Amino acid sequence: MLVLMCAVWSMAQAPCLRQAHAHNDYLHPRPLFDALEQGFTSVEADVFSVGDRLLVAHTSLELPFAKTFQELYLEPLEKLSKERGGKIMSDGRPLWLLVDIKNNPEKTWSLVAREITNRPSLFCRWVNGKRVNGPVSVVVSGSSPRKSILEAEPRLAGVDGRLPDLGKGLDAEAVPWISDAWNSQFKWRGKGPVPETDLEKMRLLVKQTRAEGKQLRFWGGPDTETAWAALRQAGVDRIGTDRLKDCAAFLSKP
Repeated sequence: MLVLMCAVWSMAQAPCLRQAHAHNDYLHPRPLFDALEQGFTSVEADVFSVGDRLLVAHTSLELPFAKTFQELYLEPLEKLSKERGGKIMSDGRPLWLLVDIKNNPEKTWSLVAREITNRPSLFCRWVNGKRVNGPVSVVVSGSSPRKSILEAEPRLAGVDGRLPDLGKGLDAEAVPWISDAWNSQFKWRGKGPVPETDLEKMRLLVKQTRAEGKQLRFWGGPDTETAWAALRQAGVDRIGTDRLKDCAAFLSKP
């Protein structure tokens, strides 16, 4: 089945949608592949460490039925990269893999780091401060052990920052994304038009984030066309959705 899915995706690529982020990607019928077939350029996986295994699940209640990080993401990505001559996305830019650590930050990160290290041709990394490109770039969110990630040599991933990180001079390669909760920043909850005060704040945050060379994302907002339109109009870099086809169709419009 995995070989078949890889072959199908290889034959029919959608144009890359630079703002499209697959939130909780692993909950879709075909994790990774459904998003890639729609042109999504970033996918999100929640990861738990259980013993020496990395399991992908939203909560600990799902762990008895969860599949491994390797099975859902690492092995398919490695196969796709080999099939496509060392790239995943059709435009040649790296696919963003957002790894949201859910438990045991240091241990879980050490297991993720081991997997990245074992696949040197698949992942971007930074050696002596210089970027070595690969078809996938990892950014770590959730309970991320920031010090362990950013001070490692080589550095294997970036960290998903928060709005308070703006203005602190953090390197955009080390903290490439700035993410925060929708409800902590905006009053609109999905009914009626988005208030101008929220739109103005969104535009301001985009301006501040881009001035530092970083990308902006919000989680937990309304997953509707009205919300996507507001985010797109404001220039928010990553629009997260669980509605892959609908959001892809919207973002594909001029």
